Amino acid sequence: MGKTQLAVEFARRRQHSFTSVFWLDGSSRSSLKQSIAACASRIPAEQVAETSGMYTCGQGSDLDAVVKDMLRWLSIPDNRDWLVVVDNVDRDDRQRGEDTEAYDVHEYLPGADHGSVLITTRLAHLGQLGERWEVKKVNEERARAIFETWYGSEVGPESDELLGLLDGLPLALAQAAAYMSETGTSFRTYTRLYKEQWRELMEPGDGRHMPLRSYSNGSVATTWMISYMAIRTRNEAAANLLLLWAHLDNKSLWHGLLAAASRRLDVATEQTPAWFQRIAYSEVEFIKAIGMLRSYSLVEEMEDQTGYATHPVVHQ
Repeated sequence: MGKTQLAVEFARRRQHSFTSVFWLDGSSRSSLKQSIAACASRIPAEQVAETSGMYTCGQGSDLDAVVKDMLRWLSIPDNRDWLVVVDNVDRDDRQRGEDTEAYDVHEYLPGADHGSVLITTRLAHLGQLGERWEVKKVNEERARAIFETWYGSEVGPESDELLGLLDGLPLALAQAAAYMSETGTSFRTYTRLYKEQWRELMEPGDGRHMPLRSYSNGSVATTWMISYMAIRTRNEAAANLLLLWAHLDNKSLWHGLLAAASRRLDVATEQTPAWFQRIAYSEVEFIKAIGMLRSYSLVEEMEDQTGYATHPVVHQ
């Protein structure tokens, strides 16, 4: 169960705690504005402007005016118990110069100190907006339950090796189970393909074998590639470090390891990439690169704080 699925489940279970629940598509500036405007049709006619209440996508209404009217309605003092879910806010607002669909989500939230807002995102810095809850890998029992939900039946010991490889990553569990259920692939075959042909197995392909409609990006490969490309545009060293990491153990990467390697490579400095020299010689540059990877939830600090680790599926 990923971040969107958790938000859906929360809204479903707690819907009676709120006077209204609004679900917004935060995947881009345009989709967010359209989602906000579409909500206006649910508001009692006397509480919003007539043009806002009758808004229809593409029918000539002033979209910005409708958005402003909707945010004003959410800010009414005696309208206090609503829930707004802004899903998939993954466009980095710090890249607005390069990405026209990136935006600052704070600009599209009501200015009132009441109501509830739930944001799902891969961007760690958005945790500054409020209480942050990080979705991490699930335990063995929950991992098996997620797999069985998508697989359609209970599984036995034959699944242990594959579940161990997927290591509690909800999207990977759902994708593997759905693929195996639809294609009739055995655990032994899928495990072998996972080890030998990971990229072909995880890419969405023609869509016929990726029925993950409740996951916005549909596959592990697509999800991580979106993050990787965003990272590369902002910090090439961080992106290259992630690629280098694929040839190292997925756990316990620390600056001292790269520094020691750079000293051994000093005799061949001309052949050593400049990005590697920067992060190996400067711990500050290394921390910047790691920080970038952490901001996209690709890396986490090890429990003993001696280094950093990346999830086995990402590492694969």
